[in-house]
Amino acid sequence: MSIQTDHLDLKSAIASQLEAAFDDIQSLYRQLHQTPELPFQEHKTSARLADALESFGYEVSRNVGGTGVVALLRNGKGPAVMLRGDMDALPIKEETGLDFASCEMATSETGSEVPLKHACGH
Repeated sequence: MSIQTDHLDLKSAIASQLEAAFDDIQSLYRQLHQTPELPFQEHKTSARLADALESFGYEVSRNVGGTGVVALLRNGKGPAVMLRGDMDALPIKEETGLDFASCEMATSETGSEVPLKHACGH
């Protein structure tokens, strides 16, 4: 089998797995988007994300640094890939009109009630 064929087989296998999991991933995305939490207060977010990653077969370490999640998917020897993402929200009112837009409020470090939105953009 050629390298090109192996590459196409791998691409097809990945596409098939993503398609099978798409509805679950989209549902998780919308849940997380709709219920943002301030930095170092992402307890529900990290628990929900850790549960989802475990359901996909990852080994999960919870509460890393307080609210962080580390997930490891073992698939043998070879190159490794690392992804990093943030989970915290900003104190901004969401005005997107999305049916899964955030309506969350939280108490800021100054004691005031603030709206929350995922808007980091990175």
